Amino acid sequence: MRVSILRLLFLAATMAVYDAATPAATAREQTRRACVGLEQGPARTVTRILDGETIALDDGTELRLIGALTPRASDAGAEPGTWPAEIAAAAELRALLLGKSVELAFGGERRDRYGRLQAHAYVPAGDAGRWVQGHLLEQGLARAYVVAGNRACADALLAAELGAR
Repeated sequence: MRVSILRLLFLAATMAVYDAATPAATAREQTRRACVGLEQGPARTVTRILDGETIALDDGTELRLIGALTPRASDAGAEPGTWPAEIAAAAELRALLLGKSVELAFGGERRDRYGRLQAHAYVPAGDAGRWVQGHLLEQGLARAYVVAGNRACADALLAAELGAR
């Protein structure tokens, strides 16, 4: 019980730091506040939304938004593209990112076994440097998860998810 209370207090403190970002903060400033230890990557334009957690970029690469797991129809035994939770996550990502520039930040392994980039994405200052994974988690459209090669933002991801719960 004591460990759970301490963990919740830590998550609340992490969330407070994340929420303290001013609207004028750049995506890079917000990256440092939400996730310690990320390496800044390039800025790219989003050309297509493949699903609720994967996007195509203007240089032809695919980006897997690491740390945010969105619903999939196959997980519910539904036909792809028919499950409302899956559709909602992809629609939110489309509204947030399609045609916009995103700044990437890496927290571990840069590519997954399928060759996709694995990174955290930020919409630059015009949209208050919004952290894409944090946004999906806060809206209840994704679950936080970490993998062995990408743990840099684990606490910030859990804190963002906590708000939706």
